[in-house]
Amino acid sequence: MYFNSALSPTSITDYYNITIIDTREVVKEGAVSDNVKTIETILKGLGYDVTADGYFDSKTTEAVKEFQKSKGLSETGEVDEKTGTALMSAIRDALKANDTQYKAAVKALQ
Repeated sequence: MYFNSALSPTSITDYYNITIIDTREVVKEGAVSDNVKTIETILKGLGYDVTADGYFDSKTTEAVKEFQKSKGLSETGEVDEKTGTALMSAIRDALKANDTQYKAAVKALQ
């Protein structure tokens, strides 16, 4: 799977309400937490095949590796500060690109 600039078929507002990834510690396979759920929600929004259930399983590891590869990061499958920051940046960019209210406002002003 590659980075998809269009958000997955979940309401765009679901992505506006996610929390920031806590990058104070490395998150890896086997972890269970709300932080993992945030990571998985972002990955899912970017088009990766993961379940946002808060359990960092092998599918999450593979999705993180694919994301890291797409961003030129070390392909560890673990979410450290660099990967967490890149995930947050990627979802922010996807939100901007898919903000229908903003696009409608711009169109109305033209």
